[in-house]
Amino acid sequence: MEINSNASNTNIITEPIQPTAVETAGNESANNAAKTEKKSLSFQQAAAKYDVTNISPKEIDELAADLRKSGEADVRDILMLETHGAKFLSNLPDRFYGDNKLNQPINLLQVITDQLNMAKEQGMPTETSEKLLALLEKIQSQKSPTANNNLSSNMMTGLLSTQEVQ
Repeated sequence: MEINSNASNTNIITEPIQPTAVETAGNESANNAAKTEKKSLSFQQAAAKYDVTNISPKEIDELAADLRKSGEADVRDILMLETHGAKFLSNLPDRFYGDNKLNQPINLLQVITDQLNMAKEQGMPTETSEKLLALLEKIQSQKSPTANNNLSSNMMTGLLSTQEVQ
């Protein structure tokens, strides 16, 4: 077996392969479609689809994806939201969250309010929970007046429970 060290063969191997016009057009089209998809959903449209007082972990994942598409929510807040979603919870040890729990709706607004109150009681940092709560309240404000009445009721419950502890 003989190795050919001819310089012209080396150039053939090391020259970058240029995409064809068809490949370039296809990539540009895909990039434009991705940009259009990202902009196709406003925050209001995304928020209006969900009731954070009655949402399952699987729906939380969908909400997070919709918020990303809108481009109008802070990525850090979306990441915190995802810690309550099915993708995150299903990876916890001992399979505590099976399919039945991942489909079971929870009052996420109340859960976060309770976590925030507990953190305050224990003197722990609350900034992250406060930002997530603000995002959830903003999402819930896009709902019907009935859903917003639930929000006010939940907030009052959280405030009263905080006052009782003090």
